[in-house]
Amino acid sequence: MIKKVHKYFNILEITKNLLSGRSLIRILFDNAIKDYSIHGEVLDLGSKSINSSYYKNINIEKNTNIVFTDIVPNEKIVQMDVREGFPFEEDSFDYVISFHLFEHVFDYQKSAYEIYRVLKPGGKLIICVPFMYQYHGDPDDFFRFTDSAMIKIWEKGGLKCESIEYISEGILSNSIIPALNIVKPQILSKIIKVLLYPVLSLIDRAINY
Repeated sequence: MIKKVHKYFNILEITKNLLSGRSLIRILFDNAIKDYSIHGEVLDLGSKSINSSYYKNINIEKNTNIVFTDIVPNEKIVQMDVREGFPFEEDSFDYVISFHLFEHVFDYQKSAYEIYRVLKPGGKLIICVPFMYQYHGDPDDFFRFTDSAMIKIWEKGGLKCESIEYISEGILSNSIIPALNIVKPQILSKIIKVLLYPVLSLIDRAINY
């Protein structure tokens, strides 16, 4: 049985973060990732740098060694293409993590097999991809994934899905707050978001109750 999780976060905390200019989805993701831990040997796919923001929130246990990777070469980064074979031995990692990567990868199918290959027996994949989110090229943006698609993609490679967490507020917050990015100047956009978000979030929560 696959465990399905959806949590709401503190409205005041999210509102404060919106005022800082961060996107709603990034704020919700950073709150959700606080409930996850990694340890041992960890492979981070598409990390871009060793200072990715999610490392401020995910729980990293002692004696954890993280291998950072990206398609673009960078200091202390292993350059690799997730569309090809991974340059690591079988059973190398306790965890593979991948956040906001696979919507940008057109030929992602081989990755499922490669992740399964490099994970140790009992190892885990923690992955986050968008569903309701605007186009964001890096350099391209190809896909939006349903939960059913995610299960089939990774189980086809040999993995077994244990749980799915839906990181979302609701249809109103998810559509209206990002749309306010078109408002200029930016400070006005932030003010409107801060004023509207608590109302929209409460309505979404009432609808989904």
